[in-house]
Amino acid sequence: MAAGNRSVLVVLDSRQTAARLGADQTIFAALDHFGVAWEVLDGGDYMGAIPAYIAPRALYVIAHDGAAGWLKPEVAAQIAEAVAQGAGLVSFDRRPQEWPAPLRELLPADLGEARTGVLRFGPEASFITFGHEAGEEIELGEEIAALALPAGAPWQTLATDAADRPVMACGQAGQGRVVLFGTGTELYAEDVYGHVRGIDGLMWRSLVWAAAKPFPMRCVPPYVTARMDDCNGTYNAFDYVRVMNRYGIGPNLGLFTDEMGPTDWAAAKRLYDAGGADFSMHA
Repeated sequence: MAAGNRSVLVVLDSRQTAARLGADQTIFAALDHFGVAWEVLDGGDYMGAIPAYIAPRALYVIAHDGAAGWLKPEVAAQIAEAVAQGAGLVSFDRRPQEWPAPLRELLPADLGEARTGVLRFGPEASFITFGHEAGEEIELGEEIAALALPAGAPWQTLATDAADRPVMACGQAGQGRVVLFGTGTELYAEDVYGHVRGIDGLMWRSLVWAAAKPFPMRCVPPYVTARMDDCNGTYNAFDYVRVMNRYGIGPNLGLFTDEMGPTDWAAAKRLYDAGGADFSMHA
C-alpha cells in the first residue's frame, strides 16, 4: 500500500464481513497483481479520515455492494469534487441508491435491476473492452443480480445482459471518468467467472482508463514466449519457428554452434533479420 496523489483510494465497509471477504478475493487480489498503489477508506474505522487523506487521488474504487453507503456527505462531496476535477471512479457497488447525494449525482439517474447469466460485449469499440469482439458472449457459471444501466449517450455500453440491457458502462463526470460494473464483484467470484479466464483486462483497463494520468502500475502485460536449448537447425533449418511465428511467438533459440552448418547459419540469419527469432550461444 502507498499514499500519494497518484494512488488509489478504495472505499469499503469492513463491518459487512461477507462483502469485505469477497472484495479481498476479487478486488484487492487483482489490485496487488496489477501493481497498483492503494489505500483504504473503511466504514469500520471509527477514527475517520482527514480531508487531506481523501484527496487528491488518481482514482477511487468502490469495492463491494454497500461499500459507499456509510460515507458522510462532506466526504462524498470531496470525492465527487475530485472526480469532477479529473480523478477517476470505478464502482463495483450494486447499491448506489444508498450513496450520499453528491456521489450519487455522478451516476445515471435511471438505474434498474436485472439478472443475467451471460455477459455480452457492447457494439462500440473501447479501450476497456479491447480484445473482445462486439457481441461476443461469455456464459457465467451462475446467474447473478446486476444493475441495469441506461443505454446511449453520455454513457457508453461496455457489456450487456442477454436481453441487451447494459450492465457495464463508462462515461465522463466533469473532467473525470467513471466506470460502472453493474455486475458487482460477483463477476470475478470463482463460482461465477473469476480471474485468469480472459476478462481481467476489463478491470485493469477500467482502472487505467478512468484514473488521472500519469497513473503508475507495477505490472507485467500478459504475453507468451518460448525458449529452446540444444538447437542446431538439423533436418529442416529451423522450419518449426515458422509455425511458432504463425501464432505470434518469436522464440529465443540456444545454439549448439559447433553443430551448425552453412545452411543452418543462413536460416538463422534470415529468421533474425525478419524478427522471427532471437539466438544465443548455448554450447
